[in-house]
Amino acid sequence: MGKLLRQNNLTILPKTGDLTMDYELGKLHEAISHCERCSQLTTKVPLLFMPNTEVKIMVVTQGPKGKVSRSDFDDVKKRILSPANFFMYPFLYTMFNGRFRPDGAIDKEPSTVYWTHMRKCFMEGKEGNMPDTCSGREDSYLRKEMRIVNPKLTIAVGKWAAGFFAEYDDRLKTELEKGLCEAFLQQKERFYRMNDSELGVDAEIAILPHPSGINASLWKELGENRHACTTVAILDDLRRKIADILGDGESTL
Repeated sequence: MGKLLRQNNLTILPKTGDLTMDYELGKLHEAISHCERCSQLTTKVPLLFMPNTEVKIMVVTQGPKGKVSRSDFDDVKKRILSPANFFMYPFLYTMFNGRFRPDGAIDKEPSTVYWTHMRKCFMEGKEGNMPDTCSGREDSYLRKEMRIVNPKLTIAVGKWAAGFFAEYDDRLKTELEKGLCEAFLQQKERFYRMNDSELGVDAEIAILPHPSGINASLWKELGENRHACTTVAILDDLRRKIADILGDGESTL
């Protein structure tokens, strides 16, 4: 691996060397871009973000929706990384205290996070079944991403993402059986964990409800008097952990 450079407390990876995260992610993204395994998808356009630095935080969300052609994809991608993506982007931007930067080419600054999805490609209409190729328990793209990035902290947004990580944490699996709200609230003392020796991953897992309007009643319940203090404490703790990993916080993992 070539010489590592430092900028704003982040390690800047060289663009050479077969062992760099940049190289491995690039090869995996190429494979995803040419994937033909999902018969229910007609356009097969994946939403992939490439960090320009070594990052130690992952965000996993459900998956992009809508009809997108490869010809206008660059404009669509820029809108997704802007307030035009009015549910998810402001939510993540706030959690990262204004430093949510998953794509080096668009952000033009050192990346802070690897953002990926349970379902990689855009999908029209109903969700259907989640492709095992993308996020199944064995040999899926998501497992490969976890191995390459090897995060200290992974933020799983939504019930599908939480369900994936429940396979690695019995406590999370038990709490999810009671509902996403209860699983979220049980993070007051500590977050969940993924420890997979095969992948070489030992990461804290924070789960969050999706910020879309569909979950308005869930967020309302979390904000009510009996849960408000716990909700605020969990979100504040998560923001501190993010800040610590990015090098501008005082808390430790």
